[in-house]
Amino acid sequence: GEFFAGLEESLTPFREGDCPVWIDYSADGARAPIMLGHAWKVHPTDELLSRLRQLTDPESVDVRY
Repeated sequence: GEFFAGLEESLTPFREGDCPVWIDYSADGARAPIMLGHAWKVHPTDELLSRLRQLTDPESVDVRY
């Protein structure tokens, strides 16, 4: 859907990094953490975080080391 198209557009310029991307997916009463594949590991820059916060709830974007 729209979210995943925006996610792909946001992540693409920052790929080939070392940071895995996790999505905490929830719909229809079900919830699951999903890790994107190794091809989608990113460089977690401020610009990427800004893009992700515009795509979704700003409070739901988190970087964990």
